[in-house]
Amino acid sequence: MSNNQGVLKKPIPRIYSFGSGQILALELCKYLGLELEKIKEERFPDGEIKIKPMEAVSSQDVVILHSMAFEPEQTPNDKICELLLFISQLKDEGAGSITAILPYLSYSRSDQKKDFQDPLTLKHLAILYEAAGIEKIITLDVHNLAAYQNAFRCSSVNLEAAPLFCDVIKSKGATGSLVVLSPDIGGIKRAEKFRHLLQGALAKPVAMAFVEKYREKEGLQGQALVGNVHEADIIIYDDMISTGKTVLRAVEAVRKKGARTVTVIATHGLFSENREALLNSSLINELWVTDSNPTLRRPLFKEFPKLKVISCAPLLAQGLGLKS
Repeated sequence: MSNNQGVLKKPIPRIYSFGSGQILALELCKYLGLELEKIKEERFPDGEIKIKPMEAVSSQDVVILHSMAFEPEQTPNDKICELLLFISQLKDEGAGSITAILPYLSYSRSDQKKDFQDPLTLKHLAILYEAAGIEKIITLDVHNLAAYQNAFRCSSVNLEAAPLFCDVIKSKGATGSLVVLSPDIGGIKRAEKFRHLLQGALAKPVAMAFVEKYREKEGLQGQALVGNVHEADIIIYDDMISTGKTVLRAVEAVRKKGARTVTVIATHGLFSENREALLNSSLINELWVTDSNPTLRRPLFKEFPKLKVISCAPLLAQGLGLKS
């Protein structure tokens, strides 16, 4: 363990992970100076699975770090099933407490009824996770904080990646006119909070802007840009990038108005489709995300030089209360 990693503050839990989540779990364990616990994972020809811990967990505090992000070979629904089965197995074996770290919380956008008889899937999943046995959930920049807190009855923690990204901008020596931009109206509060934090970190004025966007059955609508971006260094700030269409619309809007540079920042890089159009766009200088989607650490994404991935392991350690 390096000298700047701090001191472990409380009894150490056993940390488990499986699938692509192990990429991030190993990073967390390395940061904490711990070993990732061993599991046995079997997948059968009929699609069924068996996952179990290799050591007794009776009366032990247990942490499960699981990736819920989409992968071509595994949907979020598959991952939810795996997580529920493993939580239940730990509970059956007498685990003292179970904490689930889900850096990207799938179905977090299904948090309100926008049309007749729309499901509140986030709430339904919270009921399932709690029934299986979790006592605490930790996530990172959840899409709707109020909906998340209302959905779960167990202890729920939401960590914010904004300080990590502020450090990135500060380290690059931002000397020009800076503007933080929300790519849609719904993200204005999030972007404004980041703007305020960044302004304090840089000790210089940082302006605010946003792009009008709303969804219709025909697709994304709205093109108005509110704010002065001419000859400015633009930071487009959002919680997640899924298809990238919203971000690309915002990038095109600020470039048309004479933006000098464009940096895109999002906590969760899902890149569920057409990733090449976004990651190879000549209109973007850099695109920063965390490794909340651990598959971004795979060699496939190293072919995109504009994509920069920073570790969220220090934040997760703080969420566990293990590091200051």
